[in-house]
Amino acid sequence: MGKPPCCNRVCKWTQAPRLPERVMSAVFAMSATSPVYLRLRKDCGSAANRTDVAGQELPLKRKFSRRLLIALASLVTTLAVAAVAPWLLYWIGLSKIDGRPKYAFQTIVTAEETNTLWRKLRISQPVRIDPISPYSYILQDRQTQNASTRIAWIIARSHNSEHLTDRRYWHLSGAALTIWLTRNWTASELIAKGLELEKPTSASTVPQ
Repeated sequence: MGKPPCCNRVCKWTQAPRLPERVMSAVFAMSATSPVYLRLRKDCGSAANRTDVAGQELPLKRKFSRRLLIALASLVTTLAVAAVAPWLLYWIGLSKIDGRPKYAFQTIVTAEETNTLWRKLRISQPVRIDPISPYSYILQDRQTQNASTRIAWIIARSHNSEHLTDRRYWHLSGAALTIWLTRNWTASELIAKGLELEKPTSASTVPQ
């Protein structure tokens, strides 16, 4: 039994026309080399590369930031230690000394006696006696110590020779007491005590 003519007509209209395979291949080949396709491919590749680079740079930035923070923390710690260490040594030195020096019996001195003390200590005039700190004590030249340090050292040496609890701290405690004297005694008190300590030495060197 054959199909009615209407069915054949409907099938002809409903079936999509098929292009030859060679034509389809040519179309695909042209689309693959078209400027639009190449541009899209390039943009997609660039985006992918940027994503990969960004993914690689992020750990590097974090690593650099971590190293920078460690360096800054080390610098702050070093500066803090450098700032505190001189004062810490100063108090350690003072803790090894029994008591503090006593003032001179004669606190009034003449200009002639003062000049004699300057000549004996080889201190050039005019003389200026100022308080010193652990920092200035460390930075000053041992060969050209100022007048404050040289006079205070005479007093500190005399006191520590009998009142130092541990002789291993002779230099540290001597420096600490020298600094303490310049910060707690006046210039006239330092000069008077220095003269009192130097007079017996001067008298003992005179031949009989």
